[in-house]
Amino acid sequence: MKDYFTKKERQRILSFVGDDALRNCGLTVASECLIINDGTFDEVVSFIKKRRPSVKAQIELIKRSDINLIDMFFKHRYQFSEDAVNFLCETACDEIVMLQLEKGFLLPEKAQNAVADRQNHKMFMTYAFFTSEYAQLIVLKRNNEDEINKMLVSAPLTPKAQKTFLQTATTEQVLDYISHSNERFSDVRPLFEREVKEEILAYLQKFWLGEQDVLLFERANEYEINAYLCSRQAYTLSKKAQTMLLNRGVHSEIKTYILFGGFFSDKNEVLLVNRHNREEIMAYIYRRRLSKAATLAFIKWASTEDIITFMNAKNSDNMSIMAQKSLLARAVEEEILTYITNVDANAEGKGFAYTIVHKFLKTRTSKELIAYIDKFDIDEAEEKIIIKRGLTEVIVHYAKNKYIHNPALIINRGNKQEVRALFESMNADVDLLLARDEKINQLLKTPK
Repeated sequence: MKDYFTKKERQRILSFVGDDALRNCGLTVASECLIINDGTFDEVVSFIKKRRPSVKAQIELIKRSDINLIDMFFKHRYQFSEDAVNFLCETACDEIVMLQLEKGFLLPEKAQNAVADRQNHKMFMTYAFFTSEYAQLIVLKRNNEDEINKMLVSAPLTPKAQKTFLQTATTEQVLDYISHSNERFSDVRPLFEREVKEEILAYLQKFWLGEQDVLLFERANEYEINAYLCSRQAYTLSKKAQTMLLNRGVHSEIKTYILFGGFFSDKNEVLLVNRHNREEIMAYIYRRRLSKAATLAFIKWASTEDIITFMNAKNSDNMSIMAQKSLLARAVEEEILTYITNVDANAEGKGFAYTIVHKFLKTRTSKELIAYIDKFDIDEAEEKIIIKRGLTEVIVHYAKNKYIHNPALIINRGNKQEVRALFESMNADVDLLLARDEKINQLLKTPK
């Protein structure tokens, strides 16, 4: 690009300034720079009015160091480009830099650093939106309360600046920062190391600790822990923090965590159940469904009242084979009836695993079998067991309410009450010819 002009060329370019055609004319960057450098004040003003200078021309305008021209530039709602504003903050006089800062435009990081290097109190009080870590550290190290407070309410601190801030700040400053900021501390350890109760409580009640929640159980006291667990973020304790909470064994903390929506991993649910604290477990199962492992642990020691409450809280569908075996081993009719009532009728295994259901049908009470018959469809193998047990009350109920796969099993028993129930309900594909059988006729004709 040509960077020099003859006298005649200079006169021609400068003459364009007063021409309205300048708005659309194709001036080169060099020509713009010539106007900025060699033009009179009025010529430069005229040029600025007609078009926004190029980046290089903006830098030349800054080099001219005429605060009135720069003010005119701003009055036309122009902003300096990033390169130009960096150059301005690095090289211009304080008055021009202040003019830039007073406009309230956000500065790029390089410009922020340049402003910070000037260590000018008036500038720090005019522009405080420092996102640059370098600039933030300079403000903090100056230890001017007004400057720091201004910065704290303007921009979030970087991780390194947060650490420096917590090492030097007053309690009032820390509380103000927590109040105004929406940014968590990247490392909360320095906050706990300050050991200022008001600061810790203010932070815990507002911010989620994330994976740093283990520090809560390493350093905080019961009151502070409960304050955090009451917060809207408490239910997201990390698995390690859940384990620490349970191992601490403080009832008020565990209860607070549960009541405010906290949940445990499968492994930690087992720890909770093995505490054998009825209040904690009942509070938990009203809100959450226990894992299969925790359910097994619970059934091994819980009271009948607790088991019934547990089943009524829709936990029946999450019973492992071992838990089902444990329930049957307890042999409490009321518990088993509650389980059958609440379990999903479409659940795999029809409430009990295939390896367990036959034992259930062979050993449990009439009342339990009737409840099972009412709840589930009965297959041929189950039907055979039910009829073979010979409990008339159960067989009559079965014949009246379910489809009979093999009616001959009932007929061959020769029990008039059972046969009458079978033929009255006709819940089987009974060949009409069977009615001619003398044995059946005799059974049917016999008075009830």
